[in-house]
Amino acid sequence: MKDLLVPRSHHMAFVSGGDIVVVGGHTTGFVPTVSAEYYRGGRWHPLQPLYAHDCGFRVRLRDGRWMMAGGFDQYLGIGQSYVAEVYDSTTRSFSPLPIMEQKRSHARGISLSDGTVVIAGNCLATDVVEVYRPQEGPLESRPMKEQRMLPFLFRTGDDDVLLLSAVGNHWEALDTVKMEFLHREGCFLHPLLESWKPIHTCSSNWTPEGCAIDSTGYLLAVQNKAGQTALMLVREGELSLLPTRWDIPSGNPANPIQWSEQLLVHRYREAALLLGCDADGGLYICRIDYHDALSGGEASLCLYHAQYPGPFFTLDGPATVLLDDGRVLLIGGRPGNNYEPYSTVMAYYPFDGPFPGSGGMAWMWLLLLFVVATGGLMWLFTRKKAVQEESNPEPDEKRMQHLRDLMETEQLFLKKGLRIDDVAARMASNQKYISACINQNTGKSFTDFVNEYRVRYAQELLVSHPELKIQDIGERSGFFSSASFHRNFLKITGKTPAQWREES
Repeated sequence: MKDLLVPRSHHMAFVSGGDIVVVGGHTTGFVPTVSAEYYRGGRWHPLQPLYAHDCGFRVRLRDGRWMMAGGFDQYLGIGQSYVAEVYDSTTRSFSPLPIMEQKRSHARGISLSDGTVVIAGNCLATDVVEVYRPQEGPLESRPMKEQRMLPFLFRTGDDDVLLLSAVGNHWEALDTVKMEFLHREGCFLHPLLESWKPIHTCSSNWTPEGCAIDSTGYLLAVQNKAGQTALMLVREGELSLLPTRWDIPSGNPANPIQWSEQLLVHRYREAALLLGCDADGGLYICRIDYHDALSGGEASLCLYHAQYPGPFFTLDGPATVLLDDGRVLLIGGRPGNNYEPYSTVMAYYPFDGPFPGSGGMAWMWLLLLFVVATGGLMWLFTRKKAVQEESNPEPDEKRMQHLRDLMETEQLFLKKGLRIDDVAARMASNQKYISACINQNTGKSFTDFVNEYRVRYAQELLVSHPELKIQDIGERSGFFSSASFHRNFLKITGKTPAQWREES
């Protein structure tokens, strides 16, 4: 992809309003950069934030906007800052928010269902956990029992928050990793944490949503004293190891893979992507297909390797973004020092390619040849089928009934990120016919057609499951975000989900 407008490291990146947005960090000379940019139409466009947020943190708010806060307030990674701002993708603009109670760098946050944000973590300064409301500022705070930097924060079902970290606020590795909760007194020991510790690589772009498999389930990269890497399942404050068919590879003993905390979950594909690197500029992506592991089986693994174009890089500097189409973006970053950050943007697609094996490069070439040949045959078969369909198209009534069966019987609409080509593949048809069929029979677009099923499903849940939170119902109904759920529910029913539940 095209290079960034500004070389940067320890910045933040996310997708908002269809744009890839990059904010802050530091640029050449280890100088905080008060700049931002977004990618649209094949190029980067400048944005103007209010603050630099070098080693700051970001939180996705319940209304779909992004809050950014904290970071160094001086050159060379010195000091902390109170500042906070919010990015609105509808106007592509930044607005100030009330300052935090505590100056922070190397902090993290998580958004709760009531709209508040829980913030914790600090570097070379006192850490307190605070509850912050974006339009009001800090609501309450208390000292942490354990002083930490870059803690991992996970929601539990009762809107409590679990905090974990293996690094103290002076960069010291903690001998004992303890669990701490927002609404519980004291620290807690867990037997699993005696052997396994979370991996820390000083990433400014980690968020709980990025490694979430559902509303209260998360995956976390961990290592034991022997250097073995695994994934920990965090659910409702409980910890367990995710069973895998093979061990996560450690690479060549002379040049081992250094796995990072960069773990990205693609919920629709039910896969987690763990990123690592080696001393020779090698980039590794381990894809863990976790579906079977959640139902009593074992997760399968697939390892990918590529060479980073720079002479050397580390995974604590770049911002990683996982797109809906499965591409992993590695944005910016740094070599061994903070003075010469990269502007490079690399895209990787780890969902088509070689499977794990031990046959060497010959097997790789054979497998590549097989994939190309198979792809060619599949293209010829698909093209032949499309030509046959064009000459003798399936009647609209039959196609529409098939489509309704997929939605009503198999509830295909519950798949997040469902695309028209997914449906076309299930129906052995093509996008053009599916789109025309929906439009002619319902007068709706494909997206509106699917969202109508999702809203109907949500209406049933609102009445039959009063114990469920509204945002959880939106997620269960196939919507990617609460904002999308509320917007479509209001559009289709003329009422908000809360109004519908109250009146029903």
